[in-house]
Amino acid sequence: MRLAGRILLVFLAAVVVLGFVAWSRAAAARRADATYHAAIPKTLLVTSAGFPADGDIPVPFTCRGTGLSPELSWKGAPSGVKSYALVVSDFDVPSPALPLAGFTHWVVYNIPASELSIRSAIGQPELHRSAIEVGTNSAGDRAYQPPCPPLGTHRYIFRIYALDVPQLRPAQDDGAAVLEAMRGHTIAYGELVGRAAR
Repeated sequence: MRLAGRILLVFLAAVVVLGFVAWSRAAAARRADATYHAAIPKTLLVTSAGFPADGDIPVPFTCRGTGLSPELSWKGAPSGVKSYALVVSDFDVPSPALPLAGFTHWVVYNIPASELSIRSAIGQPELHRSAIEVGTNSAGDRAYQPPCPPLGTHRYIFRIYALDVPQLRPAQDDGAAVLEAMRGHTIAYGELVGRAAR
């Protein structure tokens, strides 16, 4: 076999191995996410004026439009709530048929217990004026990262968490660290799923 053929075989084998490793890690992350949420009562009702549950996210809230954040509202929290947090996730990267990674689109925490909604197109400066923290999304920004799926129709999970502490102090401000800081303090949660495609 020629050298070029051997190099190609080695390259293809490496791609297969790396793909399998990525798929295995993504599957483990999805299982960990399911386990994390299975221990929390799912009693919050999360809705949006922008799109229905399991419905299509309109273009203005995606990268194909202006990329505005949608309005979100919630109700049904039990007594003892002292703050809320929001994490928006996509586990279908790059494609629902081949989910190799997760992507965190928005992290918002230390939302006062008196707040039961977040208006559309809200930005970090306005949230900070209310002492609400905006964490880092997977793109490295402290902002809403609009859906921009490369392949297929992705599911975007908007989760609201009711917490028994007035403030979180995560080790870092990304989604994983915020979820870890909430561990043991989340008394209820709810989710709204929206869908988007190219």
